[in-house]
Amino acid sequence: MHATYGRYSQVCMLLGLVFFLSGCATGSGSTPPVTVAEIVVWSQAGIPPSEIIHHMENAGMVYRLSAAQLADLHAQGVEDQVIIYMQQTHLGLRKQRLQAYYGFHWH
Repeated sequence: MHATYGRYSQVCMLLGLVFFLSGCATGSGSTPPVTVAEIVVWSQAGIPPSEIIHHMENAGMVYRLSAAQLADLHAQGVEDQVIIYMQQTHLGLRKQRLQAYYGFHWH
């Protein structure tokens, strides 16, 4: 039984690492990053979306997720409010980069 638990732990850690590396970028660095795997666990545990979003905001996270990844999050029980926030972080970063390149009055 101990070997099974160790294997399960290794698989969970690997999945968390894959989700983190494929889907997020950190912001300020003062708060620990919020991984996609954590968001799924919190959602499944019944943590309110507002609290999850608060943690993501404090960490300054940007999530670059494909439509398939977003659909998978929804299937895993992540609330729409959280998924929409995750999409907005990426769109907000794009807007900042365009403003930096073209200036604040780009159309």
